[in-house]
Amino acid sequence: MCVTVQLDEQDFQDSVLALGFSEQQQQTLSTFYHSKKEEIQSALLRPTLDIPHYKDLDWRVDIQLGSRALHHQVTPLVSMKLSLDNGQCVPLQTDPNNLLHMTQVLEQALQEAKGQHTRRIQRTFK
Repeated sequence: MCVTVQLDEQDFQDSVLALGFSEQQQQTLSTFYHSKKEEIQSALLRPTLDIPHYKDLDWRVDIQLGSRALHHQVTPLVSMKLSLDNGQCVPLQTDPNNLLHMTQVLEQALQEAKGQHTRRIQRTFK
């Protein structure tokens, strides 16, 4: 925010002080801000973020039904290979309970992404 409105040294210190930072923290933030100001500005001026996108997903379920030591052991694992559009492959392995939890969290994130607040933020960065 400070970079986008081109705050001078005094305004920056007032802003940081208003947020409740100590004098030492204020000096540290000010030094860091001024040393990285151009990098922050160039990052904010880039039109889009270069985030890898989903391309393909291969999966399988591995189940060990038993062994000599444990006759009634059932250990299902879901193995997945997520392929991204930049050529990178990400291997994942989890149990069904964690997979269910991940699915619920991703569905919740998808619902939030369809919300009004998210659309406003997306319009700001376009």
